Amino acid sequence: MKLRSDPFQIFRHSKTPAGLYARKKWLKERFPSSYRNDFKETVRFLLIGQSTDGSWETSFMKTIKRLFGLHLTVRDENEPVRKERDSIGWQTRHRTFSSEKEYVWQKKFARMI
Repeated sequence: MKLRSDPFQIFRHSKTPAGLYARKKWLKERFPSSYRNDFKETVRFLLIGQSTDGSWETSFMKTIKRLFGLHLTVRDENEPVRKERDSIGWQTRHRTFSSEKEYVWQKKFARMI
C-alpha cells in the first residue's frame, strides 16, 4: 500500500519529548547536530525548576509530566530522574497534594508504582 504523505512528517522537526523519541526510535535520527541540539534544549527545559527534593514546585502533576518527558528523552536513569522518582514515591506514600485533582491523580498513580 502506498501512502500519499509521510505519516512521520509531524515528528521531523519536533522538539517535544514525544517528538524526540519518534525522531530517535522511528526515524533513526540519533547523531545529526540538529537532533543533538534539540535534545539538549528539551532536556535542559525539563530539568529547569527542579527542587532539591526532586519535585517541581511541589506539584505532583508537574512532576509527573516532567518525569514522563525525561523518560521519553533520557532513557538511562540519572540523578535528576532518580530524585524525581523518589519524590513521587514519597508523595504517594504520604498523601501530600495541593488540590483535589492532584489527589485523584496520586491515587491512580500510586496503584501503578
